Amino acid sequence: MIIDAHSHIFPDNIAKAVLKKLQAGSNAGIFCEATEKALTASMAQAGIDLCINLPCNTNPATVGQINRLSAWRNSRQKKIFSIGCIHPDCPDVKAELALAARLGLKAVKIHPYFQNHDFDDPAYLRLMEAAGELGLIVVAHTGTDPGYPGLYRCTTAMIANVLKTLPDVKMVLAHMGGCGNWNDVLEVVAGSKVILDCAYSLGFSLDMEGKPMPGIPRLLTEERFMEMVKVLGPERILFGTDSPWMDQRHSLDLFLSLPLSPEAQAQILYQNALDLYNLQSWLEE
Repeated sequence: MIIDAHSHIFPDNIAKAVLKKLQAGSNAGIFCEATEKALTASMAQAGIDLCINLPCNTNPATVGQINRLSAWRNSRQKKIFSIGCIHPDCPDVKAELALAARLGLKAVKIHPYFQNHDFDDPAYLRLMEAAGELGLIVVAHTGTDPGYPGLYRCTTAMIANVLKTLPDVKMVLAHMGGCGNWNDVLEVVAGSKVILDCAYSLGFSLDMEGKPMPGIPRLLTEERFMEMVKVLGPERILFGTDSPWMDQRHSLDLFLSLPLSPEAQAQILYQNALDLYNLQSWLEE
């Protein structure tokens, strides 16, 4: 079994416009139309059995609407499991989180750049604490973002502050704990309980032709990735691709080329995600 724990889809009627807007700031390649149908086709081509969709909200007024859509998606198929979203500027953050929990969404996604808050902003800290009290996992974009050059809303120091303040909240830090900030993040997360996903962290940032983007440094080296796995343990890593921003087949090939033991590979490819999100119960519903 293979689970992609970091992917994105949008409603059919807005997917193209959303991708165009997001791409405008980064010039990054798009390798899937980011609809349910397109992602399912990409999964079949790549040999991926299940995807976790991470909806990211930019408008506090639409949080409940998006979370209800996620729950509806989860009720009608078993290929893509959608978690919830939340925005720190919601009028009633606790009520929105309670709704996400009642809908069975397991987790909520936050994105400091899209939501215009630093990762250790008090509004985020209150949000994460409330999510933890409800048993919701917090999935966070970490590090830099190609669409916001020169802006730093999730530095290693901010991550350290969050983990010191909220050591018991279950968190998944996307992009191996900090896209572009991998030199020092390991020291911060090593003694914590957080889980990392490897979406958009191996190989190179690619343009629309699938070629490395000029002037952009490569992502994690194999050596650094393996060091992080060794220090943290494979039980704290999730496989992810960040589709549509990376090709799923390409991302999977990069991962499968790593010198991991069969046991570690299985943990990262599917077992950790199954356990973290209790996906087996959802698959058997």
